[in-house]
Amino acid sequence: MKSLLAAMATIAIAIPSVAATISGTVHPGSMTVAAYDANGTLAVSAMAASDGRYTLNVNPGQYRVLAYDPPGVYATSFYPDADSFETSSPLNVQGSTTSIDLTLVRGGVLAGTVKSGSIVRPNITVAAYNLSGTRRGFTRTDANGLYRLVVPPGDYKVAAYDDTQTYATLFYPGVATFAAAPSVPVSADATTTVPLAITLAAKIVGSVRDATTQAALADIRVTAYDGDGIAVTAARSDASGHYSLAVPGGSYRLTFDDASAGVHASVYWPNAESFDTATVLQPASGEIRSAIDATMTIGGRFEGTIVDGVRGVPVAGISVAAFNAGGTTRARTTSDAAGHYVLLVPPGSYRLGAFDDALAYAAMFYPQQLVYAGATPVSVASSQRVAPLDFGLSPGGRISGVVRDLTTSAPVAGATVGAFAAGTLIASAMTRSDGSYRFVAPPGAYDVIAFDSSLRYVTSSFGSVILAAGADATSVNFALARGAAVSGEVHDLSGGAALSGITILAFDAGGTELASATTRADGAFGFVLPAGAWRFAAADPLHRYSTSFYEAASSFTDARPVTLIAGGQLTLAFRLAFAPQARRRAVRK
Repeated sequence: MKSLLAAMATIAIAIPSVAATISGTVHPGSMTVAAYDANGTLAVSAMAASDGRYTLNVNPGQYRVLAYDPPGVYATSFYPDADSFETSSPLNVQGSTTSIDLTLVRGGVLAGTVKSGSIVRPNITVAAYNLSGTRRGFTRTDANGLYRLVVPPGDYKVAAYDDTQTYATLFYPGVATFAAAPSVPVSADATTTVPLAITLAAKIVGSVRDATTQAALADIRVTAYDGDGIAVTAARSDASGHYSLAVPGGSYRLTFDDASAGVHASVYWPNAESFDTATVLQPASGEIRSAIDATMTIGGRFEGTIVDGVRGVPVAGISVAAFNAGGTTRARTTSDAAGHYVLLVPPGSYRLGAFDDALAYAAMFYPQQLVYAGATPVSVASSQRVAPLDFGLSPGGRISGVVRDLTTSAPVAGATVGAFAAGTLIASAMTRSDGSYRFVAPPGAYDVIAFDSSLRYVTSSFGSVILAAGADATSVNFALARGAAVSGEVHDLSGGAALSGITILAFDAGGTELASATTRADGAFGFVLPAGAWRFAAADPLHRYSTSFYEAASSFTDARPVTLIAGGQLTLAFRLAFAPQARRRAVRK
């Protein structure tokens, strides 16, 4: 695509020894028409006549065609009226290809200066992106750091990037990701000034190899994600397996994907089971983090078809995920137009689930289970294909609403709203920045509950919602009260080992149990409670350990009440002794 930039700056006429032509009409006339081969290299260009007619002489092959205005009054047009070079239609030219007509519209100008601090930067690429994410056009800054880019009227996101990777890519106005950048409106025959800033890049470099043979792996896509899970930049490994990423200083997780060959399973650096558990890298601006290497295992494949469970027709665009034993996501893909999907995973055992981001169908776990716990684990070996693993999806209903702060009425972001049936969570969604949420669930009656995993707000119940297929239950709204965050850990009294699966109980002043939490693998727990006086206990559902109240009290009466205030925090620690009956059983064994 660098050749596209050169073509926009000069008028070149290349006449190969040819046996094919591309012809048509350009409006207005006297524009330059260019054909690019399958590699994106300029093959030939010519100026159209004043009446717009043109002919390009080419060798037989595939070409993309565009027309541009050297004076920069009209915006470039990509055949057949595509929004970018990459999305333009390739032409299979074997003889005379006619009626390849293009129309240019009067453009608007994006202009400004690219600086690093107070210093202007020449030879920096400035690109305008459509809101769909495709690149509409690009140019380079001159010796004074100035740029000028002509685009059709519309809204764009503008970025500056450095092909030498000395400086990190930044979108206007100085943000690292496309998603965070605001759109810039452009009007015909008008100039919009967009000053751009770039910062010294932090570099992440390494190599990618096969885990078994240690052979270098080429064309592996390496992506850096920020703390919000948004892709900041990506690169591909070369023939020697080496890669290099340039990012603003910050915190990143890396993924390695065999997107082209589809042979090696993805890696979450350095070798985590999921994206969320990947190690976070924190390179500083100007720093080079080297030897960030990855070894990739030849994966196995899960394959199947997604169909409408009522009509039997294939369903496209359904997300299919493979889950590790702990419930974390190992891999995700999307069904194609025929409803077919392929999941590439490392050798192992996984549960599979299918989800409709369009919220027309309820989620389903393999084989035809509504909840994750009911799914059957499926094993796969290296290079093995396990199929068919099919899903029949049922139309669902949708539950939506808004969650707000009870006191301030401000929207609450990051809370979870879930639909429960007989105490089992069937479907849920997290609230967005405006407090809104929406999810799909199978037809049925549900208790809809809002809870906050970040322990800011007290759990609240909306009550029962009856949902029919295809129906919408709207205005299922919540006003959450601020609570007190209670967290802590549970350990074995004698050895100090962390204890998982222990239930932490919260009792009100009258001795009624009103809340509980279960310790994780590291012995930690957390929940949120309303303001008031509370007593706490730790109990083992498996009766291996004796129940203990807070501060090692032996009973509710002896336990010290703790007064909690809204917005406050309390840290608890329990050390549990081995239960006498459990000790006797161990001795007998």
